[in-house]
Amino acid sequence: MIQRREREKLKVLHMIASPGIGGAERLLLTLAGALDRERFELVIAMYVGLDLDRDALWNEAKKLDVLLEPITIRSPFDYRQLGKIKAIMCRHRPHIIHTHGYKTNILGLLFARLFGAATVSTVHGWLHAERVITRMLGQMNMLCLRHFSSVIAVSDEIRLGLEKGGIPPKRIRVLKNIPTLSQTSIVDREAVKKKLGIPAGAKVIGFVGRLERVKGIAQFIQAALALISEGESVHFVVIGDGSERAAMEGLVSAHGAASNIRFLGFLTDPVEIFSSLDVYVLSSLSEGIPLTLLEAMNMGVPVIATAVGGVPEVVKDGVNGILVPPDDINALVKAIKLVLDCNTHREKMIAEARKNIGETYDMMTWIRKIEEMYLSESQ
Repeated sequence: MIQRREREKLKVLHMIASPGIGGAERLLLTLAGALDRERFELVIAMYVGLDLDRDALWNEAKKLDVLLEPITIRSPFDYRQLGKIKAIMCRHRPHIIHTHGYKTNILGLLFARLFGAATVSTVHGWLHAERVITRMLGQMNMLCLRHFSSVIAVSDEIRLGLEKGGIPPKRIRVLKNIPTLSQTSIVDREAVKKKLGIPAGAKVIGFVGRLERVKGIAQFIQAALALISEGESVHFVVIGDGSERAAMEGLVSAHGAASNIRFLGFLTDPVEIFSSLDVYVLSSLSEGIPLTLLEAMNMGVPVIATAVGGVPEVVKDGVNGILVPPDDINALVKAIKLVLDCNTHREKMIAEARKNIGETYDMMTWIRKIEEMYLSESQ
């Protein structure tokens, strides 16, 4: 390992390849903003588009006091990325490389071995293996993770998957996600609805996340259309962007439901709209522990979530939220009706959820555990 001089700050290089800002990216930004700068020097190497000014993660990271290194490529297998990563390593000589996702796990391990750095990876969720190449990358990713110094699992479910994949249990650290958004002032919910063109008094159900198949956006839209067709006076907002957006907007338009289902795109600060929701729906087909779930519970928004991944570790069905099977439109519709119709049950769930988040998911405890892990890896 690269030797650290006495009183030298511990240099940590984060590597992330992302099409936008999701839970992993927001957690990284939170860490970058809160890490003790007296003891740590942080560098973020991120894959970005050719037009930096249009890259959402780059623009958010620029607001922080942190060194940034862009990695621009013209295709996923652009060999020039190797030279760019090598140059970043030569400039900074990090003691630890902390990666996020299969691409940076594979390349991060390679360059860590070349430069003698310790390796840490956070496994935020599983690679959704729909194609042969994706399955191959998933297998390669798991093989690489076996050689990391430490692997952070964001849920007990992911920990079990890592152990089954051959990662030594002593190298796995369970460090559950924490909410990165919080409501700091009272939100005028009716004013927010008016701004969105939603009638006063209407119930609003929200989806917050990447508009990708694995996030269950199609199931959310189908449930919304079913409720609207039944004559329910409800409105839906979709916060986020992704490859499924055009198809979902087309489906909504074809059903003549555009006035009841609004696509708001990616929002850098969704707190106002988020906290004005009557119900938050997590319809994912696969998850770790999603930040949006924690944030909804933290802001007093009742949650309905699919029982996938680490979600049941957070949501106790009927106690602090409602769990439904994945890809079950009827169950989702039934759950939404239940939450909207029963005020007493809804308020009890909100109170229990806020209590649970406050007691279990503390940001400074999360930060300290990561700092302690970095220091132990540098010994």
